[in-house]
Amino acid sequence: MKSHRTASQVAQIVQVRSILDRMGQRKGSVEALDRTVSELGQSTEQDVKRSGADLLRLVAMLVERARKQAREFNEDLVDDMLALDSLSGLASQDRAGRKSAIAGIDALLERLDAASGRLGRLQKRLLTELEVRARHDGSEGKAPEVKSMQQASTAAPGFRWPSPSL
Repeated sequence: MKSHRTASQVAQIVQVRSILDRMGQRKGSVEALDRTVSELGQSTEQDVKRSGADLLRLVAMLVERARKQAREFNEDLVDDMLALDSLSGLASQDRAGRKSAIAGIDALLERLDAASGRLGRLQKRLLTELEVRARHDGSEGKAPEVKSMQQASTAAPGFRWPSPSL
C-alpha cells in the first residue's frame, strides 16, 4: 500500500533535503577551516618566539578571522538544527532523513567547537606574547592593538544550542 503525503509533509521533506544538501557544502567549509586552524597552529608554534611583532599581529588577525568564520558556521548550523527541530508530522520514512541531518549537523558542531577551542588558545598565546613584547619594549600597559584584539575576542564567545530530541 502506497502512503500519501500531505502538502505540509512534502514541504517539510523538501526542507530536510535542502538542509542535507547544504550540509555537504558546510562540511567542506568546516574541513577547510580545520586545515586553516592546523596551519595557523603549526606556524605559530614554530614562530612565536622568533617572529617580529608585525608578523604576530598579522597571525592574530588571521586567527580572529577564522574565529569569526567558525562563529558564522556555527550560527548557520544552529539555524538548520532549529528548523529541523520545528518539523513535526513527518511521514515515517522521512524521519530517517531528518535524523540523519541532525546527526550530521551535530558532528559538524562538535568539529567547530574543537576548532574554536584551538583558535581561542592560539589567540590567547599570541596576545600574551604581544603584550609581553609591548611591556619589554617599554610601553605603558597593554599595547592598543592587544586591547582591541582582546575585546574583539570576548565580544562574541562561542555558543552552541543543545541537540533537539529525536
